Amino acid sequence: MRKWLYLLLVFHLLANLIWILLDQSPLAWDQAGHTLISLNFVDLFKGQSQVNFFQISDYYPPFVHIIVALIMIFTGPILLIGPLVMTGFFLLAISFLYLYVKEIFKDEKVAIFTACFFSFLPAVYGQSRNFLLEMPLVALILGSLYFLEKSEKFSNLKNSLFAMILLSFAVLTKWVAIVYLLIPFITSFKLSRLKNLGLSLGAIVLISLPWYFVNFTNILNRAKVSFTAETVDPQVLFSLQNYIYYLQVLTNFHLTWLGMILFLLAIPVLIYFKKERGISITAVIVFIYLIFTLIPNKDPRYILPILPFASIAIAYFLVKIIDKKKYLGISITILVSFYYLMYFFCLSFGVPLNPKEIDYQRAIKLPVIGWVDYINLGKKTSGYLAPKFETIIWPQKQIITDLGSKNPNISTKVLILVDKSEFNAKNLELYQKEQKDAFIKFWAPYDLNPFSEISKMEAYLAYFDYVLIPDKSFGPEGALRHLAVLKQLKEYLVYFSSEKVGLIKQYNLPDGDSLFVYEIKF
Repeated sequence: MRKWLYLLLVFHLLANLIWILLDQSPLAWDQAGHTLISLNFVDLFKGQSQVNFFQISDYYPPFVHIIVALIMIFTGPILLIGPLVMTGFFLLAISFLYLYVKEIFKDEKVAIFTACFFSFLPAVYGQSRNFLLEMPLVALILGSLYFLEKSEKFSNLKNSLFAMILLSFAVLTKWVAIVYLLIPFITSFKLSRLKNLGLSLGAIVLISLPWYFVNFTNILNRAKVSFTAETVDPQVLFSLQNYIYYLQVLTNFHLTWLGMILFLLAIPVLIYFKKERGISITAVIVFIYLIFTLIPNKDPRYILPILPFASIAIAYFLVKIIDKKKYLGISITILVSFYYLMYFFCLSFGVPLNPKEIDYQRAIKLPVIGWVDYINLGKKTSGYLAPKFETIIWPQKQIITDLGSKNPNISTKVLILVDKSEFNAKNLELYQKEQKDAFIKFWAPYDLNPFSEISKMEAYLAYFDYVLIPDKSFGPEGALRHLAVLKQLKEYLVYFSSEKVGLIKQYNLPDGDSLFVYEIKF
């Protein structure tokens, strides 16, 4: 069975390399932000930054950014390094999941089925091609679980330390890591192994605590904002809409409808044949689901670590059917494999069906849960499963070049009133840093509320030299906390201050919108 694991890893490595090299889409908000943090670490390691090591990143824990930065020191500031490192973590997650399942079930067939099923979930391979923190987090969680299992409830010191070190790295990837591992670690605790547990906890403190100690206040303040529900999120915490939100995410995007049916069939079978394991896996899934359901701010990425546990149950179920009813089990497995492989190639590469061309999405409305997609190859909606690579080039670099040529070697401050995933202040800042134009600085009014007086608005605008204003869309309005001030600033600049601003350039954007560059003359 080990050879199938190697083939699986090679397949996903090649697929990701091809996708990453073909993709020309600009980095979205978080991807650009994480890349900027890594580049700032590069500057620090080269002695070109005076910022304190612990405060290069004062909200996101720095473990993954440091790894990317260390590679960039040798390769140069190549933006593809981030996605390539995420691919490495993806392969690591597959490997650790295989080892973990093999350890708990002593069954290589269940292990390879689990690894295969997990790796072909659209949400999983979609995340593996973007510089986001979820894939490293999942890999480190699975690695920690594997060594926790090998530690035999902390009786083996070496494996206990490995488990805690990987947990420390997970906590230094995202601070919510402890939520995903809380139940497995609690159930492994035994007073008789207190010494090994104490040494293992000491490893966490030594590795993780310094960064959290320095940045605790800022983390707390940012978390208060991050946990606030956006307008597209359920607004009433104790409501049916809130409780089924992640059920809809799992059904439509993470597992898809077929995976959800298999999961619901698999859990009772797993509990019946492997009572202790089945209950513990179910408990972890339910615990993670409830915790993030009770957090007002919603994001499909929050529950990505549920997928390895769901994959374990589904794989065990399929293997059990094959063992009991060979031909039925093989037939079901072939159909499931065909379904996910078709999705993989259509979503990733547009073959044999390109979502951008056919724009085909169909759904059925079910009681309680609402609309469920039974096929999602929509031009826009399929991107929520896993986006196809994009060959269209956006004009960020051209805009930076044009602005830099107007006042070369003079500090230029630019206000950004557009916040799309493909075009925003973060990726403009990133491309500015890549082009090494230190004189252009970009701002976005993220923390501003609408101005109460015109004079205050004018005083704010007077600080800038240029402003970029979209013609049609600011971005995904339901997710923009600063939408009100964006609308206010655009309305004032475009309609009420023609003598104080001058239109100097217009850029046509690939999404059909236009971007206007105004010079501020306050």
